[in-house]
Amino acid sequence: MPWLRVSDLLDLKEGRSRVRPRRNPLAYLLALFCPGARYGIFGVAVTVYLVAILTGIALPAFAKARQKVQAVRQHQQAIYQNEDAGG
Repeated sequence: MPWLRVSDLLDLKEGRSRVRPRRNPLAYLLALFCPGARYGIFGVAVTVYLVAILTGIALPAFAKARQKVQAVRQHQQAIYQNEDAGG
């Protein structure tokens, strides 16, 4: 029981029981959006958001790196062709 208090422990020791109020149904809905809820809707939304940001950063960087590699390969092919033609 995560909501156990010292007064509850004293009541249990003396043999008295306490009636706890019920949880509001909207509290369950709110719990879905709490950052502490690891698998709630909020956690999934944050994960999707982070993946989208990282993808937005990674894809242009990957495309730029790929263009550089293609340029280097074309340059190397030109050098090899010139060596074969001249040698």
